[in-house]
Amino acid sequence: MGLQRATLWTTCNVGASKSIESGDHFARGEVAPKKDYSWQSYKWCVFETDSLTKYVCRDTMFKKERFGLDVYDLQSLLNPSEKRTECCYDYDELQTEDDAASVNWGCLWKTPTATEVKELADGCAWTFSKNYRDSGIAGYIGVSKVNGNTIFFPVTGEKTYDISIGSSRCCSYWSSSLDSDLGSHSTSAYILLLYDDYFDRYSLSRDVGLSVRAVVKR
Repeated sequence: MGLQRATLWTTCNVGASKSIESGDHFARGEVAPKKDYSWQSYKWCVFETDSLTKYVCRDTMFKKERFGLDVYDLQSLLNPSEKRTECCYDYDELQTEDDAASVNWGCLWKTPTATEVKELADGCAWTFSKNYRDSGIAGYIGVSKVNGNTIFFPVTGEKTYDISIGSSRCCSYWSSSLDSDLGSHSTSAYILLLYDDYFDRYSLSRDVGLSVRAVVKR
C-alpha cells in the first residue's frame, strides 16, 4: 500500500482463496476454526477469564503459574504493604505457534500487529460497498493515500458460542497484539474495525471468532 512501514498485506483472508471469501474464523491465539467460541472452549483458559494460561499479565510481586491460578511469592507474603510493580505480560504479541496466519499459511506470513493495523486504517480512504465488483459481497474498500493501491475487506461477522453476530456493515479482523491499555485485564486484544465512518483499531474479547488478514513477515 506504499505506507511508511512498507507492510505487505495479502489480498484474501486466512482460509480463503479469493478476496470476497470470508475464510475461517479464529479465536485470538488459536489456529483452527471451531463450532463454539467462548471462554469455556478457549485454548488459553482453564474455564473463565480469571484462569488465563497464556498472553496474560505477570505481576512480578504476585506471580501466576502457567495453569492460571494466583500463586503469591514469598517476598509478597513477607512484605504485604509493599507496592506492586508495574504489570507486565508473558507475551503481548502472538507467538508463531499460536498465529493462525503463520500456522495455516507458512512461516512467511503473520497476523498484523496493532501498529500495522493502525497504519493501514489511517493510511487509506475507506468506502463501503454493498456489492463489491458485482460479487454480491459487502465490504470496505481501502484506497492508499500514498500510491492509490486498493485493498478489500469483506464483511465476515463475528462468532460467539455457535452464533454468527455483527452488523452487515461491520468488519472486524484480529491483530496480533494484546490490548495493553487495559493493564492487568488481558482478556482483550486489538482488532481492525471498519464500521460506517469508524476506521481504526479497536479492542475485543479474545474468545470471539474473527477473520484474519495476513501480512508478510519482515
